[in-house]
Amino acid sequence: MKKPYNIELSTERNQPVDTNIKLCQGDNNITFYINISDFDLTGNTVKIVFSQSNGISVENNAIVNSDKKSCTYNIVGNELQSPGKVIADLKIFDSNNKRLSSACFIFYVEIDSLNDGAFPPKSYSASLEKAIEECQEATQAALEAVQKVVNIANNDSVTEPGFAWDARRGKAIRDDLNTLNESLNSYYKRHDSILADANLAVSIGTYTYSPSTLNTEGGYGTINVDTGNYGNWLFQTKRGTDGIIRYREKIDSGSWSPWRSDNPIRYIEWLDAVKESGKYYINVTAQNKHQFPSGNQISDAYIVDAIVYTDYVTLFCGQVAYSRFFYNTLNISNKQLGTPRVLE
Repeated sequence: MKKPYNIELSTERNQPVDTNIKLCQGDNNITFYINISDFDLTGNTVKIVFSQSNGISVENNAIVNSDKKSCTYNIVGNELQSPGKVIADLKIFDSNNKRLSSACFIFYVEIDSLNDGAFPPKSYSASLEKAIEECQEATQAALEAVQKVVNIANNDSVTEPGFAWDARRGKAIRDDLNTLNESLNSYYKRHDSILADANLAVSIGTYTYSPSTLNTEGGYGTINVDTGNYGNWLFQTKRGTDGIIRYREKIDSGSWSPWRSDNPIRYIEWLDAVKESGKYYINVTAQNKHQFPSGNQISDAYIVDAIVYTDYVTLFCGQVAYSRFFYNTLNISNKQLGTPRVLE
C-alpha cells in the first residue's frame, strides 16, 4: 500500500495550496490525508470537486476522521483522467447540506506512457453515478410493483379481479354504440309526412294519418307498425286524437282485419262516428248534426250502446240523468235516425 499524501489546508486562505503532488493516470490505492486545523468538522460532511485540465469535473465524498479536524480521501480513478493540473475544491457542509466553508489545493497528473495517455473515461461524479444507478433500480422496482397490482385488460371477457380497462376500450364502445344507433334508426323509422293509405304502412315505424288517409276511419293520429314471422304478419296500432286506441292485423296473404278497440267507452262528437259495435260517450253537440225526433231531445250528455249490422246501426241510448232508455236505428247509407221507442 502506498503511503498517504498529507495535505495541510486552511479555510481562511484565499488561494489554492500547491501540493506539488504528482500522480499518474491509472494510479490506484492513492490516499489524501487532509488536515484542516482551523475548522471543527463535528457533525459536518466533506465533498471534494476535482477540476481537470480537459474541463471535466468529478465530485466525490471524503471521510471525516475521528479527530474532527481532518478527513481522508481515497482516489477513485476518474479524478486522474486528464494529464495536467488538477484543482481540488474541498467543501464543508452541515447536517442540512448547507455549505459552511471551503479550501483548495492543487496536484498534478502525468501521462500513463504504457497506455499512450488513453484513460477510459468514467462518470463525472462517482456520487452522481451511484445516484443514477439507485434511481434506475428504484424505477424498475416501482414498475414491477405496479405490474403486480394493476393488470391491463383490452377485452370484455375478463372476470378475475385486479384488472384495469385499457383506454382503447372507450373508443371501441363508442363505435359499438354508433353502430347500434344506426341499426336502430334504420330498423324503426318515424314518418312525419301524411300517410296516403294505411294499407301501405307495412314497414316497422310510426306513421301520421289525417282524414284524407284511406282505410283509417278518418280523423287524425298516428299508426305504429310492427311485424312478425319474418315480415309475413303485420300489426297496426292506431292512436287517434280522440283518445281511442284501435288495432288491426294482416296475417300472411290475408286481408286486413277491421279496426277494433278494447276501450270500454269511446268518446265521439257525432252519431255518424259510430262505425262498429261498442259503447260510446256522446257529447250534447252531437244533436247539432242528428237530432232525435221531436219530444225526445236530451239536454245532458248520454251513453250509447251500438250494434253495427250490414247496412244499419242500432243505438241503445241511456239518459244519464234519469236512467231512462230508448233506442233509434241509424241507417248507414243516409245517416237518418229511425223512430224512437221507449224501453220501460
